[in-house]
Amino acid sequence: MNPETEALARLMASIMKKNGLDEQQAGGLWDDLGDEIGGHMEDPDFEVDTTLLNAFKYSYDRMIPVTYITKDDIRASFENVDGLTPEIKKLIDNMTDDDMRYLAGKMADDYVGQMYWESMRIIVEDHFY
Repeated sequence: MNPETEALARLMASIMKKNGLDEQQAGGLWDDLGDEIGGHMEDPDFEVDTTLLNAFKYSYDRMIPVTYITKDDIRASFENVDGLTPEIKKLIDNMTDDDMRYLAGKMADDYVGQMYWESMRIIVEDHFY
């Protein structure tokens, strides 16, 4: 790999670690950089535009989490609807960090797909405008 590609790979690894992202979730970041860059990572002759790399780093270094998820949140979601059965309690108790990251990623996808952008616009207009 050339130095620019190595820098991009290190940056992606850092962003994944810092934000608790798995490879599937990090795939969405590749969309931000464009399919062309992600598809050429192994090409030793491919050169990443330094301006793009710096813009990407600037953007993701300033990410602010919108929400988080805990096992208590999951328990509450069941208690509020069907009640927390022993089977569900055990399932939640046995969830790993990877399971929680997966669920958080799915929740984020669902949130963005349903009301994220509209809610952001309304809140900005109500509070800042």
